[in-house]
Amino acid sequence: MRGHCIVNGTIGVAKRPSHIAPAALLGQQIEACYEAVTGLLSDRLANAKFAWPADARTGIAHKWRPTFTTMPGLHCELTPHVSLSGNESQMIHCYWPETELAGIQQNGRQVRAGETLELELWAKAMSTPVNLRVGLKPLSTMAPVYAQADICVDAAYWKRYTAVFKMPRDDDEAIFFIRLRGEGKVWLDQVHLRPAGEGPLCAAVMRGIASLRIPVLRFPGGTETNGYHWRHGIGPTHLRPSSSDPEFKGMLSQYDFGTDEYLALCHEQGITPHLVLNLGTGTPEEAAEWAAYCARWFEARHVKPPLIYFEMGNEQDGHHELGHMTPEMYVAALRDFVPLLRQAYPAARIIGQGHEHYYYLRADQLKPWRQTVLAQAADLVDVFSTHLHQGLWGETDEQRQANVIRCVNRFRKGLENLIRDIREAGCRHPVAVTEWTMLIHAGQSDGRGFLEPYDAMHCQYVACVLHTLARLGRDVELASFYQLVNLAGVFLHRQARVEETPMAEIFRLYRPVFPGEVLPLTNNSPMLDRGAPSLETATTAAVDSVPQTASAAEEAGQTVDALAVRRDGRTWLFLVNLHSTASIRLNLRGFPAKADETVLLAGDSPVGTFHTGALEYVSGDPVLPPLAVVRLCYNDDV
Repeated sequence: MRGHCIVNGTIGVAKRPSHIAPAALLGQQIEACYEAVTGLLSDRLANAKFAWPADARTGIAHKWRPTFTTMPGLHCELTPHVSLSGNESQMIHCYWPETELAGIQQNGRQVRAGETLELELWAKAMSTPVNLRVGLKPLSTMAPVYAQADICVDAAYWKRYTAVFKMPRDDDEAIFFIRLRGEGKVWLDQVHLRPAGEGPLCAAVMRGIASLRIPVLRFPGGTETNGYHWRHGIGPTHLRPSSSDPEFKGMLSQYDFGTDEYLALCHEQGITPHLVLNLGTGTPEEAAEWAAYCARWFEARHVKPPLIYFEMGNEQDGHHELGHMTPEMYVAALRDFVPLLRQAYPAARIIGQGHEHYYYLRADQLKPWRQTVLAQAADLVDVFSTHLHQGLWGETDEQRQANVIRCVNRFRKGLENLIRDIREAGCRHPVAVTEWTMLIHAGQSDGRGFLEPYDAMHCQYVACVLHTLARLGRDVELASFYQLVNLAGVFLHRQARVEETPMAEIFRLYRPVFPGEVLPLTNNSPMLDRGAPSLETATTAAVDSVPQTASAAEEAGQTVDALAVRRDGRTWLFLVNLHSTASIRLNLRGFPAKADETVLLAGDSPVGTFHTGALEYVSGDPVLPPLAVVRLCYNDDV
């Protein structure tokens, strides 16, 4: 049995539930920034639509490069206003008739043995037809080409051309090339390389999303919302632009996964839509037209328009937002936006920002936000939201695990403060946490796409936060984890690779019990205090809607976090052992002697991943190994 020692604890359960925790507590988010949209697509090429900027030396759009660095007989230009999709197009002019070196390429393309890739290219010629050779080859100069095809661009207007390539082997460094064969001038509006028959969306990612059975999905974010214009994300994808991102500098705003794809995903998978409105560069009329479009989208499919959450902006309290404003300005915006929105979409449920403070002009000028919005705009919204991102650095395993408890306690405190302030203002509104996660590594300028490697410590934090949300579920209507794909995503997709992080298994572990009746627990388990694991026990009596660590200081908490939920005649008990080295033997009072189903996930270290295993028992008591998340299911009601 792994663990330096075994200590004892007791979990007791009450028979009468305190409240029902909604399924929407397990919501997710897609913020359309960094590589989130790319992660949803099947395309193997970057900057497929040749968006600005161009390299000043070559005239070639970023992510692309010349096929021969000295560019003999070749002139390239990223041409504005000559495009099909609304952004720039890539002009390639070869004026040396004897060369086959003139063209552009992308390195580092991933291909897999036996797969068939389809090329879709939109191009137009100038003056005379232009012959192109397109294909994939190894990085090694003298190695034979994997596959290639000749295309004659024979029209002076935009026309679609296709080719098919069969890949002979795996390669993560393949080169995709487009070369002119002889003289000619051609414009390329876009070029896509996808698995044959897959379409624009990645099938493996869509399967992964379906496996989570997501109840609510927030889109398009996030900070990105304040520069997002929904009309770019409807209609044929080849007509949609890619443009420079006004919010996240040096990145692209991409719309190949837009409103049409988002609504289809929600409709097909039974997901409640959660749209965030542009209060930074949009207008009330644009927002209302978006809502009306959503209504028409469902009606065209003979479906009654469902409830949609419309969130009024993102973090307008923050000076990092294009739509940064005072709370008085925010209230005025609500009065302009909300009536039009409700008229356009009667089934709308409006989420207003309930952040505690805002930055006035500088980061050191923190002023109250929540009290103004509660006092002046309570009649305009249905739900008040906040964001609760946490993260602390620890050098040792003991410090890291203590930080998990600290972060959970801070999350709980922030959420309870929001509920308290709303009630003290005389309001009965439910609350939402529309962004939450634990970020330790990811940063805006990390050069890795805001990547957060998810390990056992992160997964235990998520499990404990889900416990907290469920215990407060009488007042909490929904919560959205940040994020679903890429960035700090549950799934990571890079070209041919789709990776499921351990976080996916955590959300699947909890999904079957929501919505469910929360059963109050008493918890007598060891304490984890200030980074030093204490093996003394402390009893905390459960109170309706109050976490078991509610009486503990922010710096400390119980080593075992527990949640019991009853649904459909079954009782589910979730147990998290936050100790990094000790196993915890639990006496379960009020539960049957043996569970009908058991799932055990345990980590070898806080920064390692999870593995599955069999739960061990000592004299009939389950023993939680260190760093464990356990689900026990009892078929008969407790």
